[in-house]
Amino acid sequence: MPSFKPTTLWEASPHTLAKLEIIGRYLYLWFAIVGSNPNNRRLVYIDGFAGPGRYTNSDKSSPLVALLAAKYALNTFPGKLSEKEFCFLFVEKNPKFADSLRETISAISWPAQFKWNVENGSFEEKVGDILNTFRREGKQLAP
Repeated sequence: MPSFKPTTLWEASPHTLAKLEIIGRYLYLWFAIVGSNPNNRRLVYIDGFAGPGRYTNSDKSSPLVALLAAKYALNTFPGKLSEKEFCFLFVEKNPKFADSLRETISAISWPAQFKWNVENGSFEEKVGDILNTFRREGKQLAP
């Protein structure tokens, strides 16, 4: 069976929208709980198949859901999270989709401690390079 490889925006199915709701609730708690540990000064979220940042029938997407969950957690628990750095890496293979995602994220105001980047390329090459560098240098990736 061929994999789904769209070239234009597509409609999010009801199960996709439900998945995004679940991801948002989970990540909100993840950012709040993991971020409350004083040893965790940086929190990292990587989306290896980020997509264009929106659907024809919804402005929600996994990258925006992740960013908004972190923003909501920060606003809810500023005392515990205000000193944390939130790093987001969104990897998208399709150059048009990567540009669309960059534009979508840029249109929203994010807290100063949010650092985000959209990388055009495959998950294997972009994240693999990061992990290989960390291994070579004996470093660990933040939670």
